[in-house]
Amino acid sequence: MKRSIVKTAKTKDEAIKEALKEINKSIDEVEIDVLEEESTGFLGLIGQKDAVVKVSYQEDINEGIDSLIKEIEEDTKKDLEKEFDVKKYQKKFKKKIEKILKKVSPWNLNWKMKKSL
Repeated sequence: MKRSIVKTAKTKDEAIKEALKEINKSIDEVEIDVLEEESTGFLGLIGQKDAVVKVSYQEDINEGIDSLIKEIEEDTKKDLEKEFDVKKYQKKFKKKIEKILKKVSPWNLNWKMKKSL
């Protein structure tokens, strides 16, 4: 599977180095497209532009599997956190209902609580 990363830096060499470091590849293992050349601008102050490069590489099948597993773990963790939050609020909501029922009709509390469960 082919993957790409886009990096911006003051020079194209810096952008390429940052991309290679992030994807842990050597320059021989990638394709480099310079999307925008750096520009020093007027007197190095006005109109200065950073270089933008796109580094494409062939992803190792093991890396692809590892990144897929990592994505699944992160999504599952988020879902579990949401589930625990719901349980926490259910408990708080149940306690508030119990307080209201005690105030309204203390003799019907047991009957109403059994019916709702």
